[in-house]
Amino acid sequence: MKKTILILLCFLLISCTPKESKDNKMHSNMLLENSTKESKNQNKNDKNTINREKIKRQDIEKVISTDNLEKNLKKITSTHRKRGTKENYLAGDYIFSKMKENGYNVHFQDFNAYDIKISDSFKAVSKENIKPAGKNVIFKGRNIIAKRKDFKENTPMLIISAHYDTTQDNIGAIDNGAAVCALIETSRILEYAKLNYEPVFVFFDSEEYRCFGSRYFIYNLSSEERENIYGNFNVDMIGNLKARKIMMVDGSEDEFYKKALKIFPDKNIEKTDLGQSDDSSFYYNHIKKVRYTTADFKSKEFNKDWLGIESDTSSIDLNSLLEDVSFIASYLNELELE
Repeated sequence: MKKTILILLCFLLISCTPKESKDNKMHSNMLLENSTKESKNQNKNDKNTINREKIKRQDIEKVISTDNLEKNLKKITSTHRKRGTKENYLAGDYIFSKMKENGYNVHFQDFNAYDIKISDSFKAVSKENIKPAGKNVIFKGRNIIAKRKDFKENTPMLIISAHYDTTQDNIGAIDNGAAVCALIETSRILEYAKLNYEPVFVFFDSEEYRCFGSRYFIYNLSSEERENIYGNFNVDMIGNLKARKIMMVDGSEDEFYKKALKIFPDKNIEKTDLGQSDDSSFYYNHIKKVRYTTADFKSKEFNKDWLGIESDTSSIDLNSLLEDVSFIASYLNELELE
């Protein structure tokens, strides 16, 4: 009888142990994998261990992710992003999470927006046109500011920006969802790039209302921060195939435009003065700026619906958007500030 019981116990041990062992092994491997990833991330994010290297242009083109662009565009344009709405805040949360995922220190810059005159957006910022006395708050906005983990305070900063709000109940694919996606992907590519400036990615809210988000950003700068800002590289209305032309709106004695011609001698890059965007806020406050855009307002193919009533993403051509990301990331990677 004892012999029978011993045999039965052995059988039970043999039959049960492998499954438990296998499950435990899988669990251990998962923990080990997560621990290794966490350790790598800690090393990567440690200010003393980040190893920055120059990136070759051909490598940039290899690592651009079509999947990232498609997924982010689909998410960001799934609804309107009108200022002060729940949909706008959800879009902001998503952009915040993607920049965090890309390895950046990210924070929201909350602001109150007031009823001001259109003419105020063509002036230098002041308390009177940012926080006017006796005026009511008409909505609350949020800029999203992302810096690399080893950000150095005393290094010249380039503000790399795109606005994420829309004019009304439109999804804003070309104005300006595609640009937001392009900068999210660019930030991923440049996370460990060796640059001679600090790239600060800012996603402005409320461009469609008096460029209020970018004007508040400038107003809120400390004197030291403002002194360290070299300029602004703004992206607005890209990713289109129709009415497409690579253009730069420069306001700093053509400095950024001339540098683009040197970096891309084989590209036909046109200098233009089309429209107003967040880079205009920097210009009116005597800070160097440039805007990258590909939507030619003067073309017969330009669709006015892009500016206000887009209901789908048909204006965006994926290959064109890939070309834009390649241009933006390569330009920022090879840009030398003086």
